[in-house]
Amino acid sequence: MEHNSARLKAAWICLLIVGIGILIFGVVAAVAPGAGDEQLMRADGAAAIGMGLFGVLITLLPFRCGERWAWYAQW
Repeated sequence: MEHNSARLKAAWICLLIVGIGILIFGVVAAVAPGAGDEQLMRADGAAAIGMGLFGVLITLLPFRCGERWAWYAQW
């Protein structure tokens, strides 16, 4: 992956914000499910927590180092 430091920095910051948002949604959905099907919301929350952690870790470690597979994984 071609390194353009300003673009790369903007990209990983945006991806980090999205990953943290997904993680926060998952925690809220798992801890305080809405008035609908509580088990379904808790399951969705657990899945979102896993997806958020996955995105944050890939963004912070391999994506920032410029590894090509991390770029494809984030898509």
